[in-house]
Amino acid sequence: MSVVRGALSARRLIEENAALTLLRSANAPAAIAILGEHLAGETRELPAAELFEAAEADLSELRDTGRFELPQTAVQYVRTWLTQGFLIRRAGQAREEFYALSDGALAAIRFIQELSAPRSSVTESRLSTIVDRVHRLTVDTDPDTTRRIESLRGEREKLDQRIAALEAGEVETLSQFAASEQATDVLALASELPEDFVRLRSELEEINRGLRIQLIEEPDSRGAVLEDIFRGVDLLQESEAGKSFTAFYALILDPERTAAVEDDVDQLLHRPFANSLTPGQRHGLRRLLPAMQD
Repeated sequence: MSVVRGALSARRLIEENAALTLLRSANAPAAIAILGEHLAGETRELPAAELFEAAEADLSELRDTGRFELPQTAVQYVRTWLTQGFLIRRAGQAREEFYALSDGALAAIRFIQELSAPRSSVTESRLSTIVDRVHRLTVDTDPDTTRRIESLRGEREKLDQRIAALEAGEVETLSQFAASEQATDVLALASELPEDFVRLRSELEEINRGLRIQLIEEPDSRGAVLEDIFRGVDLLQESEAGKSFTAFYALILDPERTAAVEDDVDQLLHRPFANSLTPGQRHGLRRLLPAMQD
């Protein structure tokens, strides 16, 4: 039964998921390259006119290679990508339209990028992160206060030992290799945030759409929705997606924490190991916080 369920689930995803639809579309290489170039980097949203112009230039360049058959105009392709669920269209000021990637399209682009530049090996940094998180989760979910206190005292003892060693002049820093490895892992985690945020935004929009349908088309549930609204219940914020959204923004908009992150990044970029990072990695670290706030 589990195999049948798995096969049916896979078929549904293949037929309905925007990421898989994009990957198996006729012009997938061109679509992934164009959309990835203009909407999957630091820029996440473009006015329609700018996207049309940029896509038209890209299409012309692709046609000139003689390897791609792209008979339609940029406007036609963008409209098709919108219909297929690869793009999201939003209204801006003065009735100007803006386009952004859907969560499925961004997932497909990230998948291709990861295949193009796979991780070379399993890193000690990633393994340490997993081990540390498992331990932290074990401690934080333990209802036994005695065990939790013992764990915290153990952590305090280790910190005291490190402080004593530093006071005694025993300064031990990470090797350049280990530091570069950790910086690379930080950037890898940060690169996943845009996809998470796009997915979160899609979930919020779906919840909002559902509430509108309930208010307009479903008289039986309209009363309950209105009652919650009148009682001051923010139905979007109370949803799981809304809580995640609120927590995310509370974190990155906290002035004290953002100032600390900026200071940490500035110090890291002046450490010797930063010279071993690629220009793109150094730029990624420098843009770490602004990219999350965009």
